[in-house]
Amino acid sequence: MEVTSTGDLPKDPSSAGEILPGPSSYSADRNQKINDPKLSDAFEELFKNVQKGLENTSIGSIFEGLGSTLRLLEPIIKENDLPNLPKEKIDELTELMAKGSGLVSTCLRSRRHLIHMSHHLYAKKLQKLQDSILRIFQVFLPLSSCRESKELLLEVRGLDLEIQKLNNIIQSKARGNGKRTEGVDCCKIPFEPSFIVGLDDSFHKLKQQLLEGGVSKLVISAPKGFGKTTLVKKLSHDSDIEGKFKNIFFLNISKSPAFIDLVRQLIQFHHDGPEVPNIVTEDDAIYHFRLLLAKIGNSLPVLLILDDAPAASEPLLQKFMFEEIPDYKILVTSTSKFPSFGHAHQLSKLNHEDAKKLFLHSAVPHFEDPPLPDEDLTEKIVELCNGSPLLLITVGKSLCGKHPSIWRSRLLEWSQDPPILDSEGEIPDHLGKMHKT
Repeated sequence: MEVTSTGDLPKDPSSAGEILPGPSSYSADRNQKINDPKLSDAFEELFKNVQKGLENTSIGSIFEGLGSTLRLLEPIIKENDLPNLPKEKIDELTELMAKGSGLVSTCLRSRRHLIHMSHHLYAKKLQKLQDSILRIFQVFLPLSSCRESKELLLEVRGLDLEIQKLNNIIQSKARGNGKRTEGVDCCKIPFEPSFIVGLDDSFHKLKQQLLEGGVSKLVISAPKGFGKTTLVKKLSHDSDIEGKFKNIFFLNISKSPAFIDLVRQLIQFHHDGPEVPNIVTEDDAIYHFRLLLAKIGNSLPVLLILDDAPAASEPLLQKFMFEEIPDYKILVTSTSKFPSFGHAHQLSKLNHEDAKKLFLHSAVPHFEDPPLPDEDLTEKIVELCNGSPLLLITVGKSLCGKHPSIWRSRLLEWSQDPPILDSEGEIPDHLGKMHKT
């Protein structure tokens, strides 16, 4: 692919070997204006092309910094309200804008899949162009020569800070292929667990609610380790669910509850990794997420799974709600219940039969043949776990491969220090340590 080079742009005036003339070397006649039609034409062409770029929803973000600079300079260029700059600087500015117009045109002509491949290259070249234009006005423009000079100087300085922020974003994205991949990967549906017990009733009930119309938001509530995430993984891989919801987004929000970051990840995932729009505020995030839903939700149903929502996250969850979008459903898992989401589906502890199956699956691997403990010992350990799937798995793994005598000593130890599961549903430290040994 051929990309227009900006390597021959006029040399940076601040580069070594070139002495910068100060404002005193120019005429101080602020009423004298320069009428240079070539500069005006070059500016108009560049401005027009940048406007086209900003209207391009897939790559418009890389033109935002340059567009802001040109909007600030537009009244100065159009009204020829320039100081008596040396002719070489006028020519340099004209050449910069002409080459910049060619660069933008090349970028806009690139095919969709190619522009995303070279996105960071174009971003760097546009940044260089933008910096060069700003530098001429900041270094060579005397303070006394500008219309409303104090206000303009403040605007240029403020714009310079904004440009730097945008440049930082561009550089971060140009370097951050790994970061984009992380955002995309975390929205993928996790693999379905290979062994599941005790969730059939909840699975069929929730599946029916998802396939039917009417209900737009569902909450699965249960203590930690009761199979909430396992259940939504199973639902996500069900053929009927996949057949209806062509767009399934899966987000774990326990560690990254920032709404702006979550929306960025969702947009990246849907577009398979291209850059997201410039999202600065939560209002921006709400707007762009609703835009995404409106784009895909009008033709293809959308299922958004928000896994492991913290107890205080109801305000966050409400930002994802758009009742007017047809066939858009939200499925939330949490240890809490959220009143604004309606009645929560509560997972129960496992019955004794399912609990025993889960325990033995963890404690007695199929590829080994250890001496099995007696039935009574197994029953007592399972009973002590009180139907908690997480505890059954943890205890089972801590006993895996151990001699029956160790099973008996552990049972005696746990029986003397009830309850084996603390009030918050956490696995006690001593069990965690046993699992690692």
